[in-house]
Amino acid sequence: MTAVGDEIRATLAEFWTELLEVDAVAGADRFLESGGNSLRATMLANRIEFAWGFRPSMEQLLGCTFDELVDLCVDHPPG
Repeated sequence: MTAVGDEIRATLAEFWTELLEVDAVAGADRFLESGGNSLRATMLANRIEFAWGFRPSMEQLLGCTFDELVDLCVDHPPG
């Protein structure tokens, strides 16, 4: 992974752990299965959009693993 990808992974992990009030996130974790709900997913989408100018859909947020979400954000650079 690139330096940008590493930065995105670290920032997403921070968002994820704060919103779900968990200590850590693993690559195969899924948002709903980790304790998320639609309100928290909306909050995550807002943070992603603010950080990188890309707003993932609810389907993406609720259906992706953490690693897949990282890849999605890496593939949608700001600008």
